[in-house]
Formats: sequence, C-alpha cells, structure tokens
Amino acid sequence: MKKFIRITGFILAGILTVIGLGYAIENWRGARVWSAEQARLKQRGEPLVWPDLLPPAPAPADNFAATPLFEGLFEYQPVRGPNGKTRHQWKGGPVSTRLGEIFRLPPGPPSTGKNAAQGEIGRTPALDLSETAARFRSSTNYPNVPDSGKPARDILAALESRKAVFEELKAASGRPECRFGVRYEDSVEALLPHLVWLKAAGHLLQIRAVAQLETGNRVAAVEDVFLILRLADAAGSDPILISMLVRFAIESQAASAFWQGWRDQRWTGEDYQRFQTLFEAIDTREAAIAALRGERIFGSSLMDLLLRDPARYAAALSGDDGSQQTGAVGLSLRLTPSGWLRQNQTAHSRWLDGVVQQAQEAPAGLGLSVTARSIDTDFGGASPYHFLVRLMAPSFSNVFKKADRSLVRCLLLSTTCAIERYRAETGHLPATLADLAPRYLQVAPIDPMDGKPLRYQARSDGHFELYSVGLDGLDDDGAGATSYGKEPQDWAWPGRLPRSDSHTL
Repeated sequence: MKKFIRITGFILAGILTVIGLGYAIENWRGARVWSAEQARLKQRGEPLVWPDLLPPAPAPADNFAATPLFEGLFEYQPVRGPNGKTRHQWKGGPVSTRLGEIFRLPPGPPSTGKNAAQGEIGRTPALDLSETAARFRSSTNYPNVPDSGKPARDILAALESRKAVFEELKAASGRPECRFGVRYEDSVEALLPHLVWLKAAGHLLQIRAVAQLETGNRVAAVEDVFLILRLADAAGSDPILISMLVRFAIESQAASAFWQGWRDQRWTGEDYQRFQTLFEAIDTREAAIAALRGERIFGSSLMDLLLRDPARYAAALSGDDGSQQTGAVGLSLRLTPSGWLRQNQTAHSRWLDGVVQQAQEAPAGLGLSVTARSIDTDFGGASPYHFLVRLMAPSFSNVFKKADRSLVRCLLLSTTCAIERYRAETGHLPATLADLAPRYLQVAPIDPMDGKPLRYQARSDGHFELYSVGLDGLDDDGAGATSYGKEPQDWAWPGRLPRSDSHTL
C-alpha cells in the first residue's frame, strides 16, 4: 500500500511538474510575443495606451462637453469593493435622468408587418409631421398643445419648452474642441452615458428643422442641421467604435433633414454651398482609423484587466460581484495560462493595426470594407492563441460597412449640393458629373466602393439618378434591397419622388 501511494505520488508530482512546465513555457512565450508587439507598435509610432491616443484635455472655455447641460454626468466617487480594492462608482445617474426628460421622444405607434417591410424596402427618410405631432400630444413629457390642424406649428410649439437647451447647445457648438469625461482606464466598465442623449438631441433637432422648413423658416432649419452635425462631431470625439457608430447615426439625421429640404426645394444656392462645405469636411476615414486604434487599445487593456483582476472582469460581465456565474468565470480565467491571453492580445493588436495600415496606405476615398478585403483573417484554425480575434474579426465587417455608408452618404450629399448649385446658375442639370469640376467640385467624384466615377444620370423631367455600387462593387442600376431586411444592391440618393427600392440616407 505504501509503495502504491509512493508511486501514485511520483506520478502526480510528474504530472504537476509537466503542467507547471507547460504553464511556464506558455507564459514565457506569450510575454515574449507581446513585448515584441509593443516594440513594433512603438517603432511605428502607434499609441500603446489611452494617454498616447487621447489629445490633451481642452480648457473648459474651448470644450463643447463642458457646457452646463452635461455638468456632473461623468462624476465618480471612490468606493471600496468586496475584495477590498478601490473602485470608482458613477454618480451621474440623476444627470442622465434629467437629460432623458429633456430629450426623450414619446414612443411612436407600432408598425404592421406590411408597413415595416415597405418602409425597409422604400427606406425614404421623409418625416411624417402629422404622426410626429400626434406623438408629442400623447406625451406627458411635453406641453399639451391643442391640435391646430397645422402639425409643423404644433411641433414647434411643443419644442418651445426645449428652446433654452437648444440655445445652450448652439452656443457650445462654437467651442472648437470636445472631450467628455470618459474613464477609459476602466476598460470594460467604462460608461458612455452621453451618447444616447446626443443622438436623442439630434433627433429632436431633425424634427424641428423639418417643421421649420414647413413653416417657411429656412434660416432656422439650416442652423438646426448645422447643430446636428456638431452633435455628431461631439459623439465622434471619443476614439472608440461605439462612438463612431453613434456619430454616423447622428450624421444620418442631419442628412435626412437636408434631404427633406432638398425634396421640397426649400434650400437656396447659398445654403447648398454652406452644406457642401460641411459635408466635404467630414473625414470618415480618419474617424475610422482613430476608432480602430482605440479599439486596439481597448482590447489590450481588456487583456490587462483579465490578467490583473479576472474577478473584476467577470463581475463587470454579470453585474454581480457575488454570483456563482461570476465565480466560475473568474476561476476559469485564473486557470487560463497568462501566455494564452498575451498571445490573443498580440493577435488582436496585429490584426487591427494591419487594418489601420491598409486604411492609411489605400488610395484616398477608398472604402474601408474594400481596403479590409486584403486583410488576412485566417489565423491557422482553432487555437488558444487566437480565440479572441477569431470571435471579433467577423463583427468588424459590419463596422466597415457602416463606415462606408457614412463615406458614401457624405459624397452623395456634397455631390447633390454641387449639382444644385450648377442648376441654380445654369438653369439645367449637368450632363455629366465631370461638368461640375472645377467650379463646383475640385474633381469629378469617385465611388469609394469600386474606384470608378460615381454613377449619375440626368433625366428629362428635371430629376437625376445618383448612386454608388455599394458593398458588392457591382453596378445594379441603382437597385435597392430585393426583399425586407436585405442589404441594398446599390446605395442611391433618394430622389424627390423616390422609387420603391431607393436607399435611405
């Protein structure tokens, strides 16, 4: 019996020694490749941590985010967690609640399946003022405005209660910089409470702009569209993907308000020139590059958190420091060799940095999804060294698609402005987009999705067709989605009388 116990002990000791040696080798290899990756990034001049990427905090007088409306939204207080470690607890909940009371729209009526499908295929961005006015009347969050039979006036009367807030945002929009108090160092626990309210404010301004147009107040509508674009810029000031996506969404609000004014022929030649300057100044590629850099740093900081405090990461995922699930996740992370996490950290960093390099070196104006097609996503099959990037890489294709939508949308907008300026001066549409250069555009616009001229056709009825070939790079004569929920075949500028398959802005 003693001999059996000794033999069993020797076997167990041998197994534990082999396991320990395996852990040591894997941890050494992981630390080595991550150290080499950091050296490579440093040599390229790429930021390694958040302070490297973020610009210096602007002075309050120069900071859009320092306007009193957002005061206290990013306040935190240090608290001691169950494990005895100090953490920061958000105190800005009441401020966020107040912003919700200001900007939240009343819910709209549910769509039927048929209307939802038609709306998806038609994708027209026109705002129904009658329906919108009814939504305001049904809400207790806005003044009770009687139905006057003129929806635009009723909407403006309801929004008069927000006039002071809009004026504050307008005053703050003149500040040259924007930096919200995001605690980037909190990694997965970092909160972004401002994004939802910036988007909600943009929606209200979109509604007000369209209502202003309907009542003949064109100048006020122009200013509202400008302010929406400033909100989009503020949302995109955080170099992270979610902020970039919210920025794109707010830009689409401005684009829809612009389209409705264009559809109803409310803008002047001077308006088109001002709008064109703004749309041309939107740099989607640089915004995407900054967000991808931020995402690389976020992924790196996430791995550092996993290594440093796996229980905190598990608690952040479950929202409960003491649950069994949290404990199980924390234990599994502790049992994972740190070298595997470092290998994943390195693979994630290399892949995203490769996308950044491709975007930087690609010809100007080329779509990000087109650029990323040459990025290698084959990480050698199932491997504990690549599980993170294998999970995340496919989701980035949707991000690239949204970035390209924004890029094409800005191009369609600026080109439309140039076309209308040409029409205002000559009395007719240009025969080709080449006719716009160099007076109305520096060069004829190139489609980011295939590198060929943007598709355009002047029609005899005074309307025109303008579109990009979209994600597949194939010219489908401006066709939209073939069925509900499908990606449009081409990305088209919706005309004044949109076809049933035209695509949204």
